[in-house]
Amino acid sequence: MAFHIIKGDIIKMKVDAIVNAANSSLQNGGGVCGTIFRHAGEEALRRECEKIGGCETGFSVITKGYALQAKYIIHSVGPVWRGGVAGEEFLLRSCYRSALELAAKHRISSIAFPLISSGIYGYPKEEALNIAVDEIGKFALLSDMEIFLVIYNAEDFVIDDALRKEVAAYIAEQKALPEETYPNIHFDFEVKEIDKPAISQPEKDFYRKANLSRADFMRISRPSVGKKISKDEVISMAIALEFDFEKAKAFLERFGYRFDKHTKDLIIRWSIENKRYDIFELTKLLFAFNRTFNIQ
Repeated sequence: MAFHIIKGDIIKMKVDAIVNAANSSLQNGGGVCGTIFRHAGEEALRRECEKIGGCETGFSVITKGYALQAKYIIHSVGPVWRGGVAGEEFLLRSCYRSALELAAKHRISSIAFPLISSGIYGYPKEEALNIAVDEIGKFALLSDMEIFLVIYNAEDFVIDDALRKEVAAYIAEQKALPEETYPNIHFDFEVKEIDKPAISQPEKDFYRKANLSRADFMRISRPSVGKKISKDEVISMAIALEFDFEKAKAFLERFGYRFDKHTKDLIIRWSIENKRYDIFELTKLLFAFNRTFNIQ
């Protein structure tokens, strides 16, 4: 999987770079910023930040990771919320874009973000999340970088209330059953045979739209004895191909899987039936119901 939303501590992420929700002076601060300084080694990080001399809101700079597991820290300066009339959305989007562009420039292959500006800077949590997923999703369609959005507190993850209620009502109406472990099966199928008209797009466009890493895609599309494909990988390809529910159902059955009546599958089914084929938005929706894609 290329873009993940996970609950955890960004300090503990085993990635090439973590993003610091920084202030414009690049000084030690509160929240994520203070935690990063403490774990990286405050004195060493402070000296490098002082040499840089600051960073404008909406932009990013890079430093060493020092004592962190990550090799780099990308410091991105988010906007303070001022009621939405001071260009906050533009600046917050710029934070994600500039951080990702800087990571690409330094050939960083994996990066973890916090939810920038959603803490003491007061950005509305739902809007901050939507911007993060939108900007990271756009970048993920153009890059093979592995990107994590790390949520520390569950209350920070806020989606549209009407959407949550609609999906919850659908789940209740369908009478969700307890979830079962998905079985794995041997994969004896080449992606190019899925639907040739649909796969006329370049391979990289397809696997990125399915939120698969290049390694995932190569394993799936160049099968060999002992290699397996998971149910979630089949589902992600069905979504990338924008199959309707009946076609998606038949596609899963071809691999020995089915749509079950548990919460996760019902959320996916709701998305397909409503023609919501954005895999990144679906990843967000699943996380809101404490579910995730399990791409191997």
